Amino acid sequence: MCRGRQPAVRLQIKKACCLCKNLCGQISLEAGLVLPTVLLLTIITVFAGLQVYRQWEAGALAQITAERLAYAWDHSGKDHLSGRFDPAVSDGLYWRWTADLAGDPLGRFSGRTQDMQLELPMARAQALWTLPAAKLAKAALLVPAAGLSGTVLYRNGGLQQRMIAADLHDRFQLSAWLAKLVGRSPISEQGTARVVDPVELIRLTDMSRFFFPQLQTELTLEWAKRVWVEPRHDAFAETPDIRSEAQAAAYLRKLAAGQAWVLPVPGGLRRVVDAYDIQGVAHMAVYTFSEKQLRSVQLVKDAALLQSGGPVSGIVWHFFKKDALPSEALRRELAAAGIAVVIHQ
Repeated sequence: MCRGRQPAVRLQIKKACCLCKNLCGQISLEAGLVLPTVLLLTIITVFAGLQVYRQWEAGALAQITAERLAYAWDHSGKDHLSGRFDPAVSDGLYWRWTADLAGDPLGRFSGRTQDMQLELPMARAQALWTLPAAKLAKAALLVPAAGLSGTVLYRNGGLQQRMIAADLHDRFQLSAWLAKLVGRSPISEQGTARVVDPVELIRLTDMSRFFFPQLQTELTLEWAKRVWVEPRHDAFAETPDIRSEAQAAAYLRKLAAGQAWVLPVPGGLRRVVDAYDIQGVAHMAVYTFSEKQLRSVQLVKDAALLQSGGPVSGIVWHFFKKDALPSEALRRELAAAGIAVVIHQ
């Protein structure tokens, strides 16, 4: 009975061995097909994530560069992060009109745009850069030179229409079929930011609110007529026959298009000006005089006016009498005090 069962047991063992061999071959076949596929999908996923990250990084860096340049555009020495700058260093009072791609100041209101563009990374710095180019060159400090290239552009389209644009390209590139699968290649992103100037806006607003209404109330017709009177340049050709200090004062008022004025002098004194013109120059007529009196009284007052920093921008003494001219010593004293001397022959 045991001998009859042996062939059946052997047959089962043989079938089990064959089945085991078939399973081993199937596993090998499946591993040979699945493993490369899984490896390829893993590589694609890694490169796709890297592509997305580099594209996001380029876009974020382009936007940060544009915003930082626009933030510090009002001062070439301004720090891009903290906003600190040296008050002793200035771009000039009128840089917005003369050095900001606005050669014609009226062109700022005509809708015309002017652009300036720099390549990144920059090979070397230039010593003769204009002010906008020097400000754009600071983008090299914000954009790392390794792996990134592109351009940075400044566009001046008029008042309150200024813009910074940073266009960055990543040198990381994928193969053509992988680029079609995961996205575009090469990576290119752009960031833009508008240049705002709140300090200048507040200054213009204050001027519009306070200065213009003041002009409407104080700018009278009489004042305008006096301001726009042209000096009589033909009077220099021939001096009339002057025989008194009153005639000399009237001649000076006609010559300088000024008027008689009384100016306060430090110390509670007053100085009578024969002709005070629109530029703030005080003209004094001298006909008969005593040098002692001029030195002790008039010279002291005029020197105090010049040193006080008041409305007087200059003082001129006019001598009219031919036989009563100032001495060389008096002329040197007047010149030392900043007073000009004119001799009318």
